[in-house]
Amino acid sequence: MTADSYRFATANDFDARDPISWTIEGTDSVVAGPWVLLDTVICHPTTTDRFTYEKEFFFCRPKISEFTTSAQIVVNGATPSLDWNTEIADTLEIDQGVGPVTGDIGSTTVTAPSDADTTYTLTAGNTDDTATATATIRSVEQSAAMFRYYRFSPVRLREALPKVGGANSIQMGEFEFFNGISEVSPVGATDDGNSPPAEGPGNLIDGDFGSKWLNFGKGPVIFDMGSPAEIDGYSFTTGNDAPERDPIAWILEGSDDQACWITIDNVSEVQGSPGVEFNFLPPLGRGLDTQVIPLPTSPPVPDPEIALFGAFPQITTDNSTVTLLWETAFACDLEIDQGVGIVTGDMGSTTATPPNNSDTVYTLTATNAVGANVSFPGGVRTVGQGEAAYDLIRFTPLRLAETLGFFGGANSIQIAEFQFYNNGVALDLSPTGLNPGVSNPGGNFPGGEGPEKVVDGDPGTKWLDFNKQGLVFDFFPNTVTFDAYGWTTANDAAERDPVAWRLEGSSDGGATWELIDNVDKNRDNPAQDAAFYFGLPRGTTLPPIPVPDANSLPPLINLFAADAVILFPGEEVILTWETEAADSVTLDDGGGPVTVAGSGSQVETPTADTTWTLAATNGWGTVTAEVTTTIVTSGTDVICYENFDSAGDELSLLGSAEIVNAFPGIAQPGNANRLRLTPDEASKAGTAWFGKRIDFSAGFQTFFDLHFIGTQNAGADGLSFMIQNTPGGNGAEPDGFNEEGFPAKSLNIKFDSFPNAGETSAGSITVSDNLGQIAYVDLATFPGITLAGSTPADLSSDDTTVAPYEVKIDYDAVGKVMDIFFNGVLVIDDADVDLEFAEAVDASGKGWVGFSARTGGEYEAHDITRWILIPGPPAPPLEITDFTVDLDADTAVFTFSSTTTRTYRVTGSSDGQTFTNLATGIAGQAGSTTTGAIPFVETAVKLFRIEEESILK
Repeated sequence: MTADSYRFATANDFDARDPISWTIEGTDSVVAGPWVLLDTVICHPTTTDRFTYEKEFFFCRPKISEFTTSAQIVVNGATPSLDWNTEIADTLEIDQGVGPVTGDIGSTTVTAPSDADTTYTLTAGNTDDTATATATIRSVEQSAAMFRYYRFSPVRLREALPKVGGANSIQMGEFEFFNGISEVSPVGATDDGNSPPAEGPGNLIDGDFGSKWLNFGKGPVIFDMGSPAEIDGYSFTTGNDAPERDPIAWILEGSDDQACWITIDNVSEVQGSPGVEFNFLPPLGRGLDTQVIPLPTSPPVPDPEIALFGAFPQITTDNSTVTLLWETAFACDLEIDQGVGIVTGDMGSTTATPPNNSDTVYTLTATNAVGANVSFPGGVRTVGQGEAAYDLIRFTPLRLAETLGFFGGANSIQIAEFQFYNNGVALDLSPTGLNPGVSNPGGNFPGGEGPEKVVDGDPGTKWLDFNKQGLVFDFFPNTVTFDAYGWTTANDAAERDPVAWRLEGSSDGGATWELIDNVDKNRDNPAQDAAFYFGLPRGTTLPPIPVPDANSLPPLINLFAADAVILFPGEEVILTWETEAADSVTLDDGGGPVTVAGSGSQVETPTADTTWTLAATNGWGTVTAEVTTTIVTSGTDVICYENFDSAGDELSLLGSAEIVNAFPGIAQPGNANRLRLTPDEASKAGTAWFGKRIDFSAGFQTFFDLHFIGTQNAGADGLSFMIQNTPGGNGAEPDGFNEEGFPAKSLNIKFDSFPNAGETSAGSITVSDNLGQIAYVDLATFPGITLAGSTPADLSSDDTTVAPYEVKIDYDAVGKVMDIFFNGVLVIDDADVDLEFAEAVDASGKGWVGFSARTGGEYEAHDITRWILIPGPPAPPLEITDFTVDLDADTAVFTFSSTTTRTYRVTGSSDGQTFTNLATGIAGQAGSTTTGAIPFVETAVKLFRIEEESILK
């Protein structure tokens, strides 16, 4: 077959699977060969369209097999050559002012700009296509350095380049230093010891080009000159095999004491562009010398790095000494606070004795030669030795290493082995010993990695839980006494390690639990999260963690909330609290502390702004928490906002929630205030509550208008309408996912504007309570509904002229059913909703009502432009069922459907356009209302209309 070009078509999905680099070869015999290279394409961006042919590739396109420079790093003013080898090219041109060149094989000299890294591009062209290749030349002002020790630290190996295999080590044959044309010879060379016996660092200076240095740790090598020696250049020889092991980026430093290292060359990033990679390409041939690399006058100085800093052990008993360990790079000065002082060495350790019964944070600060510094903390907790005895023990992780910022996200928690100790001896948890049953309540663990693995005696197995729940050890009928505990880290993924936790015990089958240990907050700074034993090598067994005595375990205030952060005069506020490990608890409203139970609630009716302080005390000391209630002095006590111009202090606005006027930027529904839960910005969350409990015992009817305007027209993440009776009341905010509402004691109606994984639409409504989903509707596909979004149809829009969505919700408290209307269309019919069963209201049927919304990486403004809520049975559709007109008396009597929770008015018109009031304030009756005789002025045409006064739009 004869062909001069080819093409291929993309497949049906997943453009990430498209080839972007390839070779085409031809042969006349698949078995015998040979294969002849016909074309090579590198990094060709394919189309993202599916089932689409790529462009036609010609076999006669020009090829560049080589474009290199005779020296990659030169002194200013030098004239290295650019060398090329091309095929099938009609034209050749080099940029950077070089211009056209000729010859399939050729070279030209250039003078690169001083003190810069210059990339030259060769373009080869013919009538069918073009091809390009690049070469970079670094020009420097040469300088000299004089130190006894020189350290070569690799940053990248050739393995980092495209189409190069991975390297298990670094290697070089020889390393030479120069001063002018004279070689300067080291007297010794050392590394980290991670080299084979016959391939140690001494081979770099033995003069034998048949030997080499190889290091599996890919770490640095230090050369000892015996005394300070001046150098102004250096070179190295490639190893005998495996080009992927060649260094292509490195840092060269000098020192006289190996304590402070001065950077004398940085061949890892572009001059003047920190963070942009620069790679030096040693010869691909094996056993070949690089050029002599001149030392620059002002190399980029890398920032100091702290690879490791921490204490061992990190949790210990009073009067103990701990070891502080560190590993740093590119630092001249190291200092540890808390009285430890200056320390030396890239790797080292020292001891410290932290204060008793304290959480001490030691901080290591590393500073380089130009004054840049970096710090890293390491915590140590000291406790008095205690003891625990229970038949059930519960371990609950509070935070994993993933939360610390320098680990990736964790999809699970994992532990290899868990151990208890007494008097320094590990308890026997084997089947022939105490043999506890181990469970993982609420967990989700794969087969073969269940909770029983933490006591199987094999550190090679592990327990893993995707739900990140805890463990319960059941020793019944035995009561186990222990004074320490710990675990062994699993085989991988350090981000899954627990770094904060609590340990509890039970002696009544789990009916009640007592706190044994709480490793959560810094006890000396409760606002700061504590974290211990993170980043340990895999398979590390922690030193025994001592059980703290009563004087080392602070009391806990797990909950202290007022259900009204704002309060109408004469209304009640409920204070709720829960404490643990407290010997005494007091509550103080400013008039002095009063002793209360460890957990409980209390009803208050403050007449002025009040702050309550809860104090829990034990042998460790006292912890406190505060809540404040502010009395509403202005605003309305009914929810009737045609817009939010009249909104006052009666709304509790939390997070990003605010009252704004978005006109004229957003034209609809006009020049008026709106309730904005989130702005059109990323990662915002806002919540708004009406400040007074609403009585929902007889049902309710509410109307509100939603406006989701976003410049991205992407939608995210949505809004929830909620009725709730959580302890936080009108100061509560959903935790994390505001559009979902609360998981308990709440009815949540979610208006979802982002298609998360598993969701069918970017426009949906979900009704849920503490048991989960009650009803769902996909608005994007519902008959009669048109959403404002473009593609896909969603609730969000970037069109500021679109009108808000109109929502109506009817709740029948007798039948316990709910109807939801969206833009006048009944989209959820007779949903089974029971506010009492969901505990969304209190015993009298009262609850808090409001909205919450959130944005994430995608975002939009979440606005409420109108909100009316009427307690009581939903009003039936307004309908005139009977009427009589007396034209002699000019009076009329009307009968119409009504409810006791509305007032009505009768209006009249002669043209159907302008209606005037004929009678107002007509009290509605249950079912229907008949008016008295209502006078009117007789005209040629008379139109009458019944209107609900309380919800007119």
